Amino acid sequence: MQGTVRYGEASILFPEEKLGSNCNTSLGLQTYWIQNADITASSIRDSAHDPAQARLHGNGAWMPLIQDANQFLQIDFGNKAKVSAVAIQGHPTNDFWVSKFSLSFSMDAKRWEDISEVFEGSGNRHDVKTTQLEELKIARFLRIKPTEWNGAIALRIEIYGCMEDFPKCGTRQQDENHHSRRKRVVGGNNAAPNSWPWQVEILENGTKHWCGGSIIHPQWIITAAHCVDEIYSLAQKEIRIGEHNSKVLEGYEEIIEGDRYYIHPGFKHDRPTMISAGDYDFALYRLKRPVTFYSRVGPVCLPEEDSTIIDEVGRMCFLTGWGHTKENGNFSDILQENEVPIVSLEECNKNYSYNGHIKERYLCAGYPEGGKDACQGDSGGPLVCQDGEGKWVLAGVVTWGIGCARAQKYGVYADVRRFLPFIESTIYGYPQCGNRPFPSVMSRIVGGREARPNSWPWQVDLLINGNAHHCGGSLIDPLWIVTSAHCFYEYTKPDQWQVRVGEHNETKFEGYEEMIDIESITIHPGFEIGNGKHPGDYDIAIVKLRRPAVFHKLVHAICLPDMETSLPTGQSCFATGWGRQQENANEYSDVLREVEVNLVSKKVCNSNISYNGIIHERYLCAGVQAGGRDSCVGDSGGPLACPKEDGSFTLTGIVSWGEGCARADKYGVYLDVRYMLPFIESTLHGYPSCGVRPVPSPSSRIVGGLEARPNTWPWQVDLLVNGTSHYCGGSLIDPLWVVTSAHCFYFIPPVNWWHVRVGEHNETKFEGYEEKIEIENVTLHPGLDMTFEPGDYDFALVKLKRPAVFHSRVHSICLPDMETSFPPGKTCFATGWGKQQENATKTSDVLREVEVNLVSKEVCNSNTSYNGRIPERYLCAGFQAGGKDSCSGDSGGPLACQNEDGRFILTGVVSWGEGCARANKYGVYLDVRYMLPFIESTLYGHPKCGTRFLSSETPPALSQNEARPNSWPWQVQLLFSDKHACSGSLIDRYWVLTSATCVNTSHSVDDWTVRLGEHDRTVIERYEESIKVKEIYTSPKHHISLLKMKREAVLHKRVLPICLAEEDANVTVNSSCYVTGWQSPKKDGNLTAVLNEARVEMTPFQDCNASYTGKLSEYEICANFTREEAQVCNVERGAPLVCPGIDGRYVLTGVASAEDVCSNVGQYGVFIDVKMMLSFINNTITTNKDPVSV
Repeated sequence: MQGTVRYGEASILFPEEKLGSNCNTSLGLQTYWIQNADITASSIRDSAHDPAQARLHGNGAWMPLIQDANQFLQIDFGNKAKVSAVAIQGHPTNDFWVSKFSLSFSMDAKRWEDISEVFEGSGNRHDVKTTQLEELKIARFLRIKPTEWNGAIALRIEIYGCMEDFPKCGTRQQDENHHSRRKRVVGGNNAAPNSWPWQVEILENGTKHWCGGSIIHPQWIITAAHCVDEIYSLAQKEIRIGEHNSKVLEGYEEIIEGDRYYIHPGFKHDRPTMISAGDYDFALYRLKRPVTFYSRVGPVCLPEEDSTIIDEVGRMCFLTGWGHTKENGNFSDILQENEVPIVSLEECNKNYSYNGHIKERYLCAGYPEGGKDACQGDSGGPLVCQDGEGKWVLAGVVTWGIGCARAQKYGVYADVRRFLPFIESTIYGYPQCGNRPFPSVMSRIVGGREARPNSWPWQVDLLINGNAHHCGGSLIDPLWIVTSAHCFYEYTKPDQWQVRVGEHNETKFEGYEEMIDIESITIHPGFEIGNGKHPGDYDIAIVKLRRPAVFHKLVHAICLPDMETSLPTGQSCFATGWGRQQENANEYSDVLREVEVNLVSKKVCNSNISYNGIIHERYLCAGVQAGGRDSCVGDSGGPLACPKEDGSFTLTGIVSWGEGCARADKYGVYLDVRYMLPFIESTLHGYPSCGVRPVPSPSSRIVGGLEARPNTWPWQVDLLVNGTSHYCGGSLIDPLWVVTSAHCFYFIPPVNWWHVRVGEHNETKFEGYEEKIEIENVTLHPGLDMTFEPGDYDFALVKLKRPAVFHSRVHSICLPDMETSFPPGKTCFATGWGKQQENATKTSDVLREVEVNLVSKEVCNSNTSYNGRIPERYLCAGFQAGGKDSCSGDSGGPLACQNEDGRFILTGVVSWGEGCARANKYGVYLDVRYMLPFIESTLYGHPKCGTRFLSSETPPALSQNEARPNSWPWQVQLLFSDKHACSGSLIDRYWVLTSATCVNTSHSVDDWTVRLGEHDRTVIERYEESIKVKEIYTSPKHHISLLKMKREAVLHKRVLPICLAEEDANVTVNSSCYVTGWQSPKKDGNLTAVLNEARVEMTPFQDCNASYTGKLSEYEICANFTREEAQVCNVERGAPLVCPGIDGRYVLTGVASAEDVCSNVGQYGVFIDVKMMLSFINNTITTNKDPVSV
């Protein structure tokens, strides 16, 4: 017995009584309490256990006189009923309950149909056991027969189903007795008990009156939003129905817990204030269990959408509640009723009343002189008006007012008509996307026609500053709108815009409109503005609303297409909007209009007589060749909606561009939404974490590898020369950054020759996920060396001109940690469009993948393989027998290995190999772990000079004087003929400072190497970098030497220059400074494996010089080794003495020139004063500076 109105696959349920029937189960499980005359029993224990009082959760119960299995409770429905379920409960105060029972049905109480099944009953006296019948039972009489029980038979019951005597909405017992008693209480009357059966009381913590409400359904209550909003009260709420006198238990009361409340989403953005009612002060409360309907408890009727009952100024209506009986007074114990007239919104908004603060979703009621009104505590309660049929209709919900019953300060109520869509949406849901509530009318108007109001429920109106129509758009979600990017070209800020949903006629309020602020505007990063002769590109923007739109049958989303959706040329579709009706018109349309247009093939649209090839693959065309029907200025961003076979509509295009409006051969140009799906997905839902593949690969093997399943390696990119020719692969590590091989750019250097294509699979056709993006710059690793095979540092970072759109099919691969380690034999994947065979003449059209195993460096460098040629920064993968490998054209692509959590790690970059897939000639890949500092430096820059790196990780157990790894990032090791010689300090990307006693200029400069990022000299920790020395410059008096490296160092947080002091800077005496180096603290001439540090305090020069009997020069400074560091007086030549500057960064204060800085004479250590060397340092660097040096 349910009324169902279908829209596509979605069904919206309405009460049958609204459709002319009294029998209503459309709202789910309904409950009915049988009045006194309708329930009898085989016997009754005593008058206190009358079965007429035996209702579920009530205070009474039926108990028979005799405790045996022949007892029964009998219900007479009075007419034919359809029973769906029976619920039972035990005694309210004693431990008596029925644990098993049976049911019998009859039409005449003579012939009974027994259900053979014995049903499980309660488990204790409080336990409610609901038995759902397998099918509806049609009967007039029902018997419940206890078969097993605990202690004694005791029953409270409730029946579920559909009966002809179901209470109609809006009916009152009191109507039969004419009026309530006229005992007036401060402007109101005591209502007759239970004469307003829909009235409920909302309690805080089950005892304290808080608000009122109205029953509209067995499980739904209407109230005001501020009654349930936690900003006003955090207390737990309960609902009391059947209440009259809150101080007296009268037997009809029932307390039900609220399950969940639903506040209109507009309320929290416009709450009431001292001078304004705010907006959308409306809420629905769902109860944990259904209310029992009977003569004293029943629903109020909701108004029809087009009801005019509230528009009749002066119509008398009733408000009810337990609120204050006077301003600043106390709550009433007894339910009060008050008769008040409807007041026009115009009157209510006059200067002497509310001065324009009452919104169109409210109504007012009361007397100009005051005296009768709702007050504090009445909030959420009903304002009901009686219609022509005598039914009571919920016209308003008590929300607000200034004071109580003041003159000219009318009561303000939420107009329930305006919230019917919210009620429908919350209780019944809303149609699936793309379903129209009714078809179009046929009144054609200048190439188009006025749309039937709200017949395109996804259409929205984009307004500048809340009033000026500018563009259209389409709802794709309660929070999200799709429109054109060019709409925001001039007005770019979200706070300059509002969105109106449910709009039809812009000149008047029709009831379904909602104005919603914009939270954010996301424009496709590839957007290019069009002009009079070109459509631009990627003309899409996604608007996020500040709060959700309320979806219902007249406002909901349009469906998005699938990437595979294909509509034929000639397909009839609809464009809608408020744009101009003619090309030269001066004004937009007041009403929403629709125009029927046909899809046009790209070939026709790009023909010489049309757009002559300027329409991109991401656009489509629609119209008629002769013109006359088209979208126009002001329609931008609106939908081109095409019907599917099931009758629902899909957002096929977005109004974007065209030459003029409706000209012959100049079709409307729309952005093809299929190709924007990745951008929509990314914006609405984000994208997977790095290294996550969308689907596994198939198993069809093709020549040593296999074709990858499309877009299953979402980080793979295609590097194109001149925008068309495949040249190399690469890997996305960020929306703006691609990792590839440096040798890809070795012979084709100009950046403007290159493009990156993401989302590519088959290079011969456009599949929808592809994006071609220009390159902004390419950064080659400064250590790149192509003078030998396989070369060194074959690594490049490509920065894109704009971010790639990340989504499930395009996103980044994870970078390894420096500690990441995969064992030999680990199976990994290489991917690319390279040649399938060594001697092939062309690369692959489709992306291919090959499984290869990691090979140890020892095997790869063995005599049978590469004979020691593979540097430490490379790794190998493949098979001894060959047969599977990367090849020419795969360069720069990823070697991806899966870690334990299933994500893929960029382990290597395809770099080199002898031939392709030869036996013993493994593929050679750059080990990405060694490139992490370069990646960090390029993407994020590096700290300022003198900044120490102190890892947040728990430091390892350190021996005395051992420094934390890389915590002195300017410290370098100087190697002579690849052996440790002394220490130095990095002072610039190209320059190292050390003691002149360290370097012997008589030796060839080629014998010297700078080792940066070193900590433990005995192991490779992957931050190390070795750079050959190009020139050595020594100061005139041989105090210090400057070493210029052959190439710049890669700077990052673990390799960083030390600051140089200003010439007039002075180091504070007793400052805590540090000396670092690899010299053993013991005077045995040995070196330690790890870097050491020693804390010292600066000493006045005069005291130090005195201890050396005046032998110190003006170029020297002194430091006092602290007691615990006394043994560290033995330091190596070139070791830096650094002190913290004013801003906390360290400054190179001194340089050790001798291994024993204390010279066995006094306790002070002697260092070269770097401040005295600044002139030499600056002049040398300036004179010999490379263009890229800093």
